[in-house]
Amino acid sequence: MIRRSRLYIPGNNPKMIQSGKALKPDVILLDLEDSVPIQDKLAARLLVREAIKFLQFKNEVMVRINHFPMGREDLTEIVCEQLDSILYPKTESSQDIEEVAGLLEDLEKARSLSKKIEIVPVIETARGCLRCEEIAFSPRVSAITFGAEDFVADIGGTRTRECLFHLKSTLAVAAAAAGIQALDTVYPFIDDEKGLREEAEESKAMGFCGKGAIHPLQLNVIHEVFSPSEEEVAWAQKVIDAMKEAEEKGRAAAALEGRMIDTPTLKKAHRIMETFKVMT
Repeated sequence: MIRRSRLYIPGNNPKMIQSGKALKPDVILLDLEDSVPIQDKLAARLLVREAIKFLQFKNEVMVRINHFPMGREDLTEIVCEQLDSILYPKTESSQDIEEVAGLLEDLEKARSLSKKIEIVPVIETARGCLRCEEIAFSPRVSAITFGAEDFVADIGGTRTRECLFHLKSTLAVAAAAAGIQALDTVYPFIDDEKGLREEAEESKAMGFCGKGAIHPLQLNVIHEVFSPSEEEVAWAQKVIDAMKEAEEKGRAAAALEGRMIDTPTLKKAHRIMETFKVMT
């Protein structure tokens, strides 16, 4: 599943939810957490439930619920056949995920759903950072992301590249080890296209495969960065061809344009081609 972009839409805003149908992020993310005031939580649940069931989004439909125990009420209201995934905030351990997964399983069985709803944990605290590995390996987890503002507040830092580097690298390595996606957080400055591109490119270089968006204007840049370029696709095909020829000759490595390539290079090439094929 391609998740280059996920667009956050407040769950208490019917106009914005309706407009989401015309937009083309990879993931429509309906939010029941930070963007919804406490007095609007119940109404937002009902609105999101109806939107998921009847708007027929063509994108992946993800909902950011509240942390348990409030999140239990969210799930009970919104779980249905049209829901693809859950974004779970402030995840700090595999036990958090087990609790969410357990309720999901009960609801899926009770409602005779034909699929399992995936979980995307959000790491937002120092404790969660220290447990990235166990969280990434938890059942139903298909991707993992983080919340920059909450994390830097928790450790008493400032949102800078240096402050977030350890969390991002830890998360990217844990995701790769678990065979799931590492997803970058949002960039908070809507009008700063240069800053958005720089942050997205750095995250891609670290192993991230997508990024959150807080405004539709950010989608084009995010898609450009996290989509394979023509040059990357051409390089990937050359690697695949060269390694196939080497294998036919009984070799485990090959030379391509003056550089030695082997199994890790081939793995990267296949990943690029798989993303390209899904996009086209």
